[in-house]
Amino acid sequence: MFFLAGIFSALMLSGLVVMIDSDEDGQFDDTENLEDNGFKARKMQEDRFVTGSDATGSIQSGNAADNHLTGTVGPDQINGYAGHDRLSGGAGGDILIGGAGKDHLWGGDHNDQLRGDAEDDILNGGAGADRLFGGLGNDQLFGAAGKDTLLGGEGDDNLQGDAGNDALLGGYGNDRLEGGAGSDSLFGGPGDDILIGQETQATADFLNGGAGNDILQSGGADSLHGGSGQDLFQIITAANRPEDIAEISDFNPSHDHIEIWINGQQQTDPIIEISQNNAGHALVWLNQNPILSVLSEEKLTAAHIILRHGPANA
Repeated sequence: MFFLAGIFSALMLSGLVVMIDSDEDGQFDDTENLEDNGFKARKMQEDRFVTGSDATGSIQSGNAADNHLTGTVGPDQINGYAGHDRLSGGAGGDILIGGAGKDHLWGGDHNDQLRGDAEDDILNGGAGADRLFGGLGNDQLFGAAGKDTLLGGEGDDNLQGDAGNDALLGGYGNDRLEGGAGSDSLFGGPGDDILIGQETQATADFLNGGAGNDILQSGGADSLHGGSGQDLFQIITAANRPEDIAEISDFNPSHDHIEIWINGQQQTDPIIEISQNNAGHALVWLNQNPILSVLSEEKLTAAHIILRHGPANA
């Protein structure tokens, strides 16, 4: 274990080369080098640039400047602290913490944990089952392939799950959540949120708007729960998937609305019909095909449904 003042508080290295520029002159001499096999670190003008290549991983820390820190092929722990940092974990199950500042975090392959902390951050988990937490600020979180968990935190956040069965939680603020491919669970939380299930896919999503005036958009056999507030449910129909029936579990006719979007392949004069069943559900039909089941305390009528043509806007 090495204790290096001004570089790392503690650094555990195995089979590595370490190069330290302690006087910040950009030159490395014999007294500033620790060599053993494959790691290089350099500090110039207060910004920190660290790259690694050891399979056993690394522990890296930035400072108050704008740091560029890159992990190894092993499991890394990287903390940027203050400043607008760029952290890249590389291969391996990494832990990246942006700290204060507008940070960019890339997890890379494997199962990573990324935390943005304060200000407006961009987090990209990469492949693998990743956990992303935006923290304070208006953050952008991207899950990529894998079973990911994305939590926006406070602020107006943008969460995109991409491929895999993902869980997206907006937290406080007016958030936008897009599940992508897979069976996803989207929770808007407090605020006026936009929740979008993947259009024209065979898998089903669960969308829960939470408190606030939310927009919930379904493109398949999704389950929709608006929560408290004046919510808009957008049902995207697909002519090639008549078996998809979306379900709204808490429609309130006094303040909620339903939009049914017709694509260009369907009839120019679509026919909407509503039937009631004994369980208290209303069943909405489009051209004699069931497309939507609605649970409502009051009777659903055609006045509660708006028919629109073209791609939906959300």
